[in-house]
Amino acid sequence: MKTPQSLKEIEKFIADSTVDYENATNVNDLRLQAYRTAFDAIMEELKTYRPVLAKIKAAYDASLNDAKETRRELDDTRQALLVISEKCEAKLAEHKQSQNQNLLDSRDEVKSLKLKIKEMEENKEWFQSQVDKLKIDLSDTYKLYRDERDARKILVSELRSQQAAESGEIESKKNEENKNEESLDPVKLKLALEVAREDLKKLTDELFRVKSDYGDVVPRRDFENLQTVHDKLMNSNEVIEEDFSKMKTEHTILMDTQAQIQTERDDYCKQADVLRKNATPRPNWKEMAGSWPEGSDDYESKTIGQSTSEQVAFLAKHFAKNDSINSLQARGVDNNVPLHLRYYGEESKECNIFNRNFERNEISAWIDKIWQVKSVRKNSSEQDLQQVFLDVLNKHFNSCESVVFEYAYSLDYGIEKFSDEPHIKTFGDILYKRIHESILFRHNNVIAQVRTTLSALAAAFKTEDQSLDKVSICRALQKAFPLKNSDDIDQIEKVLGEFQQESHDSDTILYEMAENTDNTDLGIWQFLFSQDEFGRRSKFLKLIILQDERAKTNFIQEIQAKLEGFEDIGFSDASSTLMELDPEANENRKLALCAGFHVKTYKEAKEYDGTIACTRFLEGLCKAGVFRSGPQIRK
Repeated sequence: MKTPQSLKEIEKFIADSTVDYENATNVNDLRLQAYRTAFDAIMEELKTYRPVLAKIKAAYDASLNDAKETRRELDDTRQALLVISEKCEAKLAEHKQSQNQNLLDSRDEVKSLKLKIKEMEENKEWFQSQVDKLKIDLSDTYKLYRDERDARKILVSELRSQQAAESGEIESKKNEENKNEESLDPVKLKLALEVAREDLKKLTDELFRVKSDYGDVVPRRDFENLQTVHDKLMNSNEVIEEDFSKMKTEHTILMDTQAQIQTERDDYCKQADVLRKNATPRPNWKEMAGSWPEGSDDYESKTIGQSTSEQVAFLAKHFAKNDSINSLQARGVDNNVPLHLRYYGEESKECNIFNRNFERNEISAWIDKIWQVKSVRKNSSEQDLQQVFLDVLNKHFNSCESVVFEYAYSLDYGIEKFSDEPHIKTFGDILYKRIHESILFRHNNVIAQVRTTLSALAAAFKTEDQSLDKVSICRALQKAFPLKNSDDIDQIEKVLGEFQQESHDSDTILYEMAENTDNTDLGIWQFLFSQDEFGRRSKFLKLIILQDERAKTNFIQEIQAKLEGFEDIGFSDASSTLMELDPEANENRKLALCAGFHVKTYKEAKEYDGTIACTRFLEGLCKAGVFRSGPQIRK
């Protein structure tokens, strides 16, 4: 087509060109070509502005080329994602089929074990009947033996009594003969009677004399007892008199104080009446719960038990913390600056960086993305999290330094801002190397174990057309985590009850969401492992992690009690101490030794030269994800 010359020709050319392309597949490219032809015509007419317009055209062409290249890369990435998604779905289907086969094998094994148990019970009953029969035979034999023994004893006693009777008859005959001889003497009997009468008279006179002389005399034993009681009563009386005098003095002082306090109270009551009439009424801070951005439950949990002044300070701190900070100060590139924040800025060290003020859910999404990238790398445990943090941003923004560090500073600010969330605080502590990365692995392992336990329980209940409840969940967790005590299970049951109560009004919505997901066995209980719209994890997950950290603290306290009285410790002593407290530990014991001796590998800990201070050893355990693998063996 002929290049248009005037403005009207250009407008007509654009109108005619764009009308014909409405139904074309590449309408945008055709329109762009028409506008490019019109722009070239304008450049030919406006020769004065031709250099500037040429630069503008070159800039737009470069931007369009970049956009086309980016679109082409995105199409390739979309195709790769579709392939990966299909592979993942195939693997999930295969895994589910293998789980079903394992479940069928387990059921067959259970049936065979039940048959064996039944057979053993029958054998037990037969053996018990044999034992009972032998007991009866033994009792009969023992009875025969006892009867024979008694018969022999009776026979021996009769023989001895017969012998004794024969000898006694002979002696009795002799005694009777002597008595008969003596009884026949009347003189001797008369003298004996007179002597007996004289003795009786003497004893009677002596008795009357003693009664007349000592009738009103107290025995010495009774006198000593009475004297002891009297002394005790005198001492107690003196103490009571002293206490009474003190109480009387204190009572007088208390009466005076009470009168003074009564006077002050009357004055305060008058002042209170005056203030009540003239002063501003006290505000009801509970009304803030309805306007709290993260919900009334969050507000009540954070302000429970606080006074009015403490609530005012809490609100002021919250507003100061959540006030939008639009710019952050660049920290430079010194060695003391974290790796992901080493940035001068475009002009100087005093450069201000724009703060994007990320929300809690955005911070959680970036953290999940960073952990995902770190987990797929080789030797991920040796990778520095700050370097991974920076690599993720560089890849996402094509190494555009200004945008990368703008996001880095904004994310760092958000991590500190939302550190009240446990998983965000854990990420920040690992990022700044305040704790070891094994703590996160331990938390993820505990959560995965809980989810696996509940999924298996839900699958078993589904085969029997039953649904999960909090009691069955607590029993399953008690079986999966035998080290949890009754208080831990009670806390879990309380949180599950609160979850049921909170979701009672929205059961229909939750069930519809559960049906639209892949994992429908758990039902509404799968939302225990999700985040809300504010990026906060559920109370259930927070409680599980809190209980695990509490168990870790108790385990470290047991280790500290074992090391009490020692200043230094070597590798062998440390290993034996951990083995004694946790006999079932293997890899966990190696991790504890590496953390306690502040080395990276178990080989370095085993070859550690000399000893280490017990306080430094315990400090390393606190920063690592150590835990008790099983109960301690009691001696």
